[in-house]
Amino acid sequence: AVVSTQSTGTARVYNEDDSPIVRDVTSIVTRLTLFVKHPTFKNISTDITREMVTAEIENRSKSKKKKRRLRVRSANRTEWFERASELLDNLSNHPDSQPFMTPVDISIYNAY
Repeated sequence: AVVSTQSTGTARVYNEDDSPIVRDVTSIVTRLTLFVKHPTFKNISTDITREMVTAEIENRSKSKKKKRRLRVRSANRTEWFERASELLDNLSNHPDSQPFMTPVDISIYNAY
């Protein structure tokens, strides 16, 4: 299984590399990836520091790979999916997520 940081790439297509949205998306994707990769982390907000995210982003930028991907080894697949599911459950159960839990009504918001 391969997890791509496609969100970061999409943000870069429509925004300058040093724009706030690209920086924010890169930070969010990095934080989510760190949470999923490390089973010892229980709380994405408190266990992963800003310094950890910055260091991970710097390490990735030093990498000469064109596509940044997290390869999940077969032995870790089940654990990885469990962690990803736990993360999605935490995000979807957060009170601030409620506006994003239903699809946008295109008949009302046709420019969306």
